[in-house]
Amino acid sequence: MNIKKNKIFLGLIISVLTLVCFFVLATPTAVRAEVVVTVDFFYSQTCPVCAKEKLFWAGLEGKYPGVTISRHDVAESESIDLIRSYYDSYKIPPDAWGLVPATFIGERAYLGFSDETGRTMEVDILKLLGGEATDANPTITDGTREERLISQIDELKKREINLPL
Repeated sequence: MNIKKNKIFLGLIISVLTLVCFFVLATPTAVRAEVVVTVDFFYSQTCPVCAKEKLFWAGLEGKYPGVTISRHDVAESESIDLIRSYYDSYKIPPDAWGLVPATFIGERAYLGFSDETGRTMEVDILKLLGGEATDANPTITDGTREERLISQIDELKKREINLPL
């Protein structure tokens, strides 16, 4: 009778260990944090190319829940300071400053917009959502040169140069 109890007890232990192993192996060991991709989109109300990119973002916005689009109108003074900091940090050539739309995603800057640029942006967003890096080279395509934006940036440069030491 004692041997029979031991066999039942041993069977019970093996069953419990089997269930524990199943649940441990079936549960992912690392839960991946939700990736958020931020898009900084600079535009002008008078730019027809910007209007086309606005439509692109409107169509893409609901498609990828992890994407946040920050829109910046270059007619607003706080946008001028911000875009200038992006030009510096993304090492945008000065001859391309003032071109809108200007979009910054991950390590990449896009100046101007075309259908091909939109496809490239979407591929880069998918890479970032998957945890991959993007190409750091800027993409410059057709856009609208905003002379007002250029003159405001030039004015900021003059102010910095003329600051007393």
